[in-house]
Amino acid sequence: MLQSAPGRKKARMNAQDNSWIRRVMTVGSFADLKDELARTGAGLGFAHYSFRARYPNLRTGFNEICFDNCPNGWRRYYLKQGAGAESDPVRARAQQQTTPVLWRELMPQAPTLVRKAREFGFATGIIFPTHGPAGQWSALTLISLQGGVDTERAILDMMAEAHLLAVYVHDACARIIRRRLEGSVSVSQPAPDMALSRRERECLVLAARGKTAAEIGRSLEISERTVTFHLTNARRKLGTASSPHAVVRAVSLGLIAAG
Repeated sequence: MLQSAPGRKKARMNAQDNSWIRRVMTVGSFADLKDELARTGAGLGFAHYSFRARYPNLRTGFNEICFDNCPNGWRRYYLKQGAGAESDPVRARAQQQTTPVLWRELMPQAPTLVRKAREFGFATGIIFPTHGPAGQWSALTLISLQGGVDTERAILDMMAEAHLLAVYVHDACARIIRRRLEGSVSVSQPAPDMALSRRERECLVLAARGKTAAEIGRSLEISERTVTFHLTNARRKLGTASSPHAVVRAVSLGLIAAG
């Protein structure tokens, strides 16, 4: 659960340890990914998680992904309500946007679902949509058992790290599926026109640490606008739609180091 004061400070310190990035990048099975997601989520201060995804560009058998560490009663209820169906509010929001969704934003759209979640002790949480090529999408929901103003502030404090976690988990699922279908994982090599400039790499490295454009600018002694320019160029070269996804792509290609 998200904690207040000293507990939140400790969780923040754990979040600054980026060793989880390499662990998520190298997991070889869904079982390992579930364990790592539970461990990293707990380090960020969340008691439970739920992951829903679809990879339509991958061959049959593993298009729909659904796993969590929530109580069985909640899982049965959610599945009975049509989790993953077009009417599922989490799925709908994940498909429509790329920015995080706070649970309080879901209340007008899905009041019954939110009230039922609270019956299971889920006080609040946040959903991180991620999009990939050819219609891929996923939604990582991180859940707190505590509510209130302090918890909402703690969620905002952890948002950058948690968003990066969602992107890495999305990429890890795709990699595990490819391994199952192909029998091995081939590591892509960067094409000549994908070469990043020194400044683009520096901006991506700092973005991987959860820094905002303004914070990156102060670290590199350049303007926030220049940071945005470099990150935009990096996304274009890497063929990604967001900076977190560009970080994942750059790490997987060996263009920047993880952690």
